[in-house]
Amino acid sequence: MKMKKIYVIVGLCIIIAAIAIGQVIIFRPKPAETPPEHACGAIVTLKSPTDTEEANNFLPSDTIYAKGSGMRKNANYTIYIINDTTIIEGMKIPTPVVTPVNVTTDNSGAFSATVVWSSPLTPGAYDIIADCQTSGVEGYYDDADAIDDYETHVTAGFFVVPEAALGTIGALSAVFAAAFIKYRRAF
Repeated sequence: MKMKKIYVIVGLCIIIAAIAIGQVIIFRPKPAETPPEHACGAIVTLKSPTDTEEANNFLPSDTIYAKGSGMRKNANYTIYIINDTTIIEGMKIPTPVVTPVNVTTDNSGAFSATVVWSSPLTPGAYDIIADCQTSGVEGYYDDADAIDDYETHVTAGFFVVPEAALGTIGALSAVFAAAFIKYRRAF
């Protein structure tokens, strides 16, 4: 009878492990393909204002910073974070997921790291559009705008990973430890 219980516990542990591994695989960003050409400039997402390396994966508890370069000089931009979508020139900018942020570029067409989304973040894949307010058509993606949309998950600019996978792995570890202790006591 004790062996049946051990088999049941081991079976449940295997099922939980499969679920945890499945969550990690599902939410792991896919490698980016060659990005398409976009109109103007580059936007980089960061985890802190002093980071030098681009971050494309965030947790719900993170804050997202963005900085830009190669954009129009001394221009005003509105930064939109939108759900991941295929962006084409001339399209209306989709409804943002958070309140847009305004920035102004300097004499070299850059803006420094600016908070674009504060914790809590919502898990999912997102793009960033910098809509130039001094050139082009406001509210539409055109050649005066910059975009960050091709780093993760095939077309997304960045990805917010749910923390549920980490919780499942912790729970799985606890179940394995309990099963091991119970098994050791049985013999």
